[in-house]
Amino acid sequence: MRIDRLRIKNFRNIEDREFEFPEHFTVLIGDNGTGKTAVLDALAIAAGAYFLGIEDVPARGILKDEVRRSDYGENIEYMTPVEIEAEGFIKQDYHSKPLYHRWKRSLNHIGGKTSTHDAFEIVDTAKRQAAEVKNNEPVELPLIAYYGTGRLWAEEVGKITYQKKASRFKLGYENSLQPKVSSRGFLAWYKTFEDEALKFGRGRDLLKAFNEAVISVVPEWQKISFSFLEDDLMGLYTTPTGEKIWMPFQLLSDGFRNIVGLVADLAYRCLQLNPHLERKAIKNTAGIVLIAELDLHLHPKWQKSIVGDLKKTFPNIQFIATTHSPFIVQSLKRTELINLNKDTGEDPFRKSIEEIAETEMEVPNVERSERFEEMTETAEQYFALIKQGKTTKDSRQVRELKAKLDRLQERFSEDPAYTALLKAERKTELNGFRR
Repeated sequence: MRIDRLRIKNFRNIEDREFEFPEHFTVLIGDNGTGKTAVLDALAIAAGAYFLGIEDVPARGILKDEVRRSDYGENIEYMTPVEIEAEGFIKQDYHSKPLYHRWKRSLNHIGGKTSTHDAFEIVDTAKRQAAEVKNNEPVELPLIAYYGTGRLWAEEVGKITYQKKASRFKLGYENSLQPKVSSRGFLAWYKTFEDEALKFGRGRDLLKAFNEAVISVVPEWQKISFSFLEDDLMGLYTTPTGEKIWMPFQLLSDGFRNIVGLVADLAYRCLQLNPHLERKAIKNTAGIVLIAELDLHLHPKWQKSIVGDLKKTFPNIQFIATTHSPFIVQSLKRTELINLNKDTGEDPFRKSIEEIAETEMEVPNVERSERFEEMTETAEQYFALIKQGKTTKDSRQVRELKAKLDRLQERFSEDPAYTALLKAERKTELNGFRR
């Protein structure tokens, strides 16, 4: 499944807007409140039409709180209908080419239910694929997942139980469109399959494919296996100083746990949805993955490489993400970036970090800190007052100027070198300054 175009009307803070998405990767940027998360939520609703044809997998609908509102003083009005219209492709069976579809999901009035229009092909495809799965046919299911800012993979999971046999749909799509996700799924799967591999020699290739996916993005965490003592995934972690220590998943730093958890969950879902592809499932599975704040807890060196790493590890997935990181923006082509504030010019990967921050993200004076700029402005005011004091003949004005100088000097009194410079300039000019 892939979405190439999306039109959003009266959803959250978006009145009426269209977006186009490339095949592999899109990153949305913009000021807070411009609608980045709203676009991801709308995409989740559009993609959720597929689940209308799957039993026991809830399809994300439009909520009352997501209806755009107009505020008229003490009154508000809900702006309906809410419409989310999508165009894209879905693969109807494992040997066919993807077919183009256009469909719409809408909420026509407050208190109503989300309705779906012109999605017969998608719903029928899902129903047919569900029947083929039950007949144990090698149908390729699309990965559809949403990772919101609530992810951290640090929840209190308790004891990891063995995974029980269940439908490909249940295991692959459980909570897949809920922005807050859990590590329990891939941890239970890994514990079960490693136990099976040790006892009966089954599933070794799947575990190897899973490990390769994680290590391809996080090479600092090698030799992954399940520790029954820790009741957690364990890997040989290379510290920044080069020391190698065994580290369980739950004790990794926020940044490591975030990216390991994301890749691990994606790999796990690919393997659950398309087990007949065996170790090729991670590379061959297609679908849509939505990620809010791709840079969440990531060091800038990871921010620079995360887009390329995800493309390489999951080459058939369409990723659509949001970010506030100029390092992630710098890794993109122009066609991979949607700036909600304005149109994008040349390819971001050709620009410096300063250029991206100033031109794409509209951050002023990026070469210097705000504190430095304030100190410079204060010094200029200070020296201007000293010169003014040299020419004034009014004692009242002199007293006022001296008071201003004292206040300016006090603003940065915790910086000895800076205040010493101001005092030296003031002392130098005292001969011409009436006391």
